[in-house]
Amino acid sequence: MAESRSTWSLICLAATAVLVAMGVTACGDEGDSGGSGGSGGTLVLGASAGPLQEGYMKCAVEPFQRDTGITVRYQAGSGAENIAIVAAQKQNPPIDVMMGNDGNEYAGRKADVFQVLDKSKLPNLESVSPDFLPKSDLAMPLGTSIGGIEYNTEVFQQNGWDPPTSFSDFWDPKYAGHVSLLDLSNSYGMLFLAALADLEGGDGTDFGPAFDKLAELKPNLHQVFHDNAQMDQSFQQGTTWIAAQGGQRVQPLKESGAPVGFVQPEEGALFLPIHLFLVKNGKNTENAYKLMDYFLSEEVQKCIGPDVGFGPVREGIEVPSELAQYFSPTDGVELAPADWTALYDQINDLNKRFSETVS
Repeated sequence: MAESRSTWSLICLAATAVLVAMGVTACGDEGDSGGSGGSGGTLVLGASAGPLQEGYMKCAVEPFQRDTGITVRYQAGSGAENIAIVAAQKQNPPIDVMMGNDGNEYAGRKADVFQVLDKSKLPNLESVSPDFLPKSDLAMPLGTSIGGIEYNTEVFQQNGWDPPTSFSDFWDPKYAGHVSLLDLSNSYGMLFLAALADLEGGDGTDFGPAFDKLAELKPNLHQVFHDNAQMDQSFQQGTTWIAAQGGQRVQPLKESGAPVGFVQPEEGALFLPIHLFLVKNGKNTENAYKLMDYFLSEEVQKCIGPDVGFGPVREGIEVPSELAQYFSPTDGVELAPADWTALYDQINDLNKRFSETVS
């Protein structure tokens, strides 16, 4: 037993070294489930922090707890962070169900931390629009997120410019020094690269044309941001005039009084479906299924638009017209294609080429 505990301690030290930068406790005692097991009345949900957490708590977690008597512990963090946490403790994961996007699904599949879903335990799946049913056997659809063009309405009004209509507008000389991008650590940075490759004649796996076009953007480029909050600040300060961004980020910024607008580009809106994943070897699988199915209920699906910023996937849910453009495709706008497998299979090379191109 002492030898086993010593081995566990070494594993914990290694995991902690990886996760300490996130401010996450990687390990508990060898026999500790990390709060995700034992009572049968508790489960752990890994999902986003900040305003999104507030929306999830209001729309789903708090009513679920009231309706079922099951206690939900909320592990705040990005999809990548929560995958790292469960990957560090595969046999005793401290998270039962987690939220993420297509990129997280790819990473979780590679790390072998997600469980194939038993759809018979998700009766509300029958109410999901066929358009939003994922091909993956690991992902349960939760909501839709739309990306497009964020622009500084104050600057556009002052100059008498019409709102932008296409990503190709970024190369207009009138924006010299005021176009910003998100780097490839951001899902919308990756989706913009994929959309640009498609615009420039790539086939979904060949990103060379996109980098050739990006090289021509340098005279217009203000900055490449790693953090969404930094881009928000740049728009507020008036140093960024136009960028590719997710609608769920633009909408609350506009509501706060910032001079920003949002347009779904004519060549296709960036599409980032949001999913729930069941963590393999979780201790509260049955309760996790109950929470997952609850997220697809009519009440929750009506709430996640106004309070979270994601479009509903359940059929028959009307989206408020004043919010629709931020998280659901508008009439006549297609969804820009993105091959997440191709993106992640080439991610090291793409990151290197991206840094070399925009530096």
